[in-house]
Amino acid sequence: MSTNETQIIQYMQEHPDFFQDRDELLSSMNLSHPSVQAISLIERQVNLLRKQNTDLNKQLNDLFNIARENEQSTQKMHHLIISLLSCQSIAETNSLLQAFIIDAFSVDSVVLKIFSNDKLNSVDQKIIGLKESAIPSRLLQKLVNKRLPVCGFFSELNTPEFQSPSFHNRSDAEIKSMAVMPLFIDKNNCFGALILGSEDAKHFSSENGYLFLQNLAEIISLFVLKFLK
Repeated sequence: MSTNETQIIQYMQEHPDFFQDRDELLSSMNLSHPSVQAISLIERQVNLLRKQNTDLNKQLNDLFNIARENEQSTQKMHHLIISLLSCQSIAETNSLLQAFIIDAFSVDSVVLKIFSNDKLNSVDQKIIGLKESAIPSRLLQKLVNKRLPVCGFFSELNTPEFQSPSFHNRSDAEIKSMAVMPLFIDKNNCFGALILGSEDAKHFSSENGYLFLQNLAEIISLFVLKFLK
């Protein structure tokens, strides 16, 4: 770019109203355009402003959608807490979690697993208990040892050896993505896990945020733990 061009650009930036009342100058100016037709400077400017307006509207709509989704998630979490307060047993809590989460959060399966069976009766042991020495338990603990929710597809958690009758919401459901959420007494004592499954391979992805899942796991940990003391 030559010195003269630089000076012209600087001058135009300092005098944006230069073309005001200079119709004869505007009429003699043409700018190249992808359509191979010449358009006036003001027409080009209008087109650019229109595009900027469209982009800004899209960004604003995206922000509104995110805010709406966050508000809906907050309301669902509130309703879940209220519902959990009425549960009188760990079995009732497990049933509520399955029904509520599947309906409210659009997942296809929900399974609650507790590593220690000491505080579970024989019926609950068969449904939600896992012996710490069992292979499925060791595989699951490798994931929860990260202390944060883990998303993806884990074939070791989708085998007949691990699945309980409550794992699949429907008999024809084919789980393609999972969210494994560790349940903690404190940061160093993991007593179980909640596993959510979806038929959508992209529903639970490692690229998704984990804050909502962390909050959900913390709430469920508190409600489940009271039946294990």
